[in-house]
Amino acid sequence: MNGISVIVPVYNSEKYLKICFTSLLSQTIKDIEIIVINDGSQDNSDSIIRKYVKKYPSLFKYINNKENKGLGYVRNLGIEKSSKKYIAFVDSDDYIEPNMFEKMVEECEKKDADVCECNFVWEWPNKQKFDIKENYNLDKSVLTHIRVLAPNKIYKRELLIKNNIRFAEEKLRYEDILFTFSLFPFIKKMCFVDDIFYHYIQRSTSIINNQNKKVSDIYKVLEKVEAFYKENNLYKEYFEELEYNYARFILLSSLKRASHIKNKKDRKEILKEGYNLLNNKYPNFKKNKYLKGKGLKKIYMRTINKCTYNLVAFLMRFVK
Repeated sequence: MNGISVIVPVYNSEKYLKICFTSLLSQTIKDIEIIVINDGSQDNSDSIIRKYVKKYPSLFKYINNKENKGLGYVRNLGIEKSSKKYIAFVDSDDYIEPNMFEKMVEECEKKDADVCECNFVWEWPNKQKFDIKENYNLDKSVLTHIRVLAPNKIYKRELLIKNNIRFAEEKLRYEDILFTFSLFPFIKKMCFVDDIFYHYIQRSTSIINNQNKKVSDIYKVLEKVEAFYKENNLYKEYFEELEYNYARFILLSSLKRASHIKNKKDRKEILKEGYNLLNNKYPNFKKNKYLKGKGLKKIYMRTINKCTYNLVAFLMRFVK
């Protein structure tokens, strides 16, 4: 059987469930189970879910958590409850194209792949941004540019179970980073479809202005990634890739998020923590092989110092 288990975590998503569930019920693949896990929602999500479960009992499995335990816990529970050959994750405020799973499962079967990835689109109320990539060559360098988003991929269930690949359960942001980086060394073959299948909904037009101390979760996630590689005797083999990513996250995406924290004290503390962690843990990161060559980002990362770091953080406050 080449079916797929779709895991849908729900938390206060009453406004979005109809379009999400409609897109799942419209899937052209025949062998599908939809595992919906309500994670302690305080809105009307539970009653909406129960209507779908009653109407489509052969498709929906429903778990209702009374207590909010976080996205990582819910996804892990879904993995345990799944029964099909492949697993996918769809967030309850997102939606997908009708032939997404049929085409991705077919590609996995044809290529005997462990993971299949598709393109996706970021959707705000008033704009869209298409995230388009080409197929990866599956070598270690992929870790320097792989898209860490979990829902734009499908996974062989056996791969996750056999290697005990799970999400962090401490209600951390950026849980997809740990999941993707933990999974990567065990992927023997990965395939790709160039269709834009996943619609990644952004609830706010100004999310960049709502950053807070949770930005520092990236430091905890990166520590967990490092610990995972050490525990599995992979740290030396992937040192260059881990070092590069540590620098990339702290000096690029996380720097931008931290610079938009409104509380000045929190902003300064988190920016300082990031710079110190990078330089203490990887003091020679500027010599990393992935920073060689041309390109503004590479030059910026190779020449960074405390003054330029703080200057860039200041300038980032004006970038939306």
